[in-house]
Amino acid sequence: MKPLEHIASILTPEEDKSSETAEWELSLLLEWVKQTYTHQSDEQMVNNLLNFSRGFWKGLFTCYDHYYIPRTNNDLEQFFR
Repeated sequence: MKPLEHIASILTPEEDKSSETAEWELSLLLEWVKQTYTHQSDEQMVNNLLNFSRGFWKGLFTCYDHYYIPRTNNDLEQFFR
């Protein structure tokens, strides 16, 4: 499984998944990516993945604790139509 597929799996909502669980799982995965993809050709992918994740980190896990908060912008757009 590729890193993005792992991330999608981790971020898929489940009834009993809390924000702490999702954050912990994603933290472990990102650490695994840093330790596994060590070739010079992987550097850009790893850096992009880490920077992109860091940019969204603060609000990324809110939807797991509050069912009324949409998971994606696509889910949120329904309220503007």
